[in-house]
Amino acid sequence: MMNYSNSVCSSTHMIPISFSIARDIPATEPEWRIIPLRHFNPIGAHESGRIGEYSKGIPNNLMTYIQQVPVGRFPELNVFGHDYPTQDGSAIHGTLYALSNHLCLSGFLLF
Repeated sequence: MMNYSNSVCSSTHMIPISFSIARDIPATEPEWRIIPLRHFNPIGAHESGRIGEYSKGIPNNLMTYIQQVPVGRFPELNVFGHDYPTQDGSAIHGTLYALSNHLCLSGFLLF
């Protein structure tokens, strides 16, 4: 087994292996339905407030930091970088609503 410097490195290496296993299982077990999911840098909270994120220190994730500026935990957000090949020069990030995604995929798994 390889030694990784952190969990992100480890999970990045393991994902292709896990996806390969997930593809192979239904071939031998047809009643199985598998959808591999990978979430990277999840942010936000459920509207109930029962699940969410709160960092004790200074977050190392931009979106977590952004969330904490409006509530006064940090006074401001400094953004660096404006030369990405996009219309406004900012980086593009995909947005996925995890709860909606899981509800949609559960329909596939159950039927």
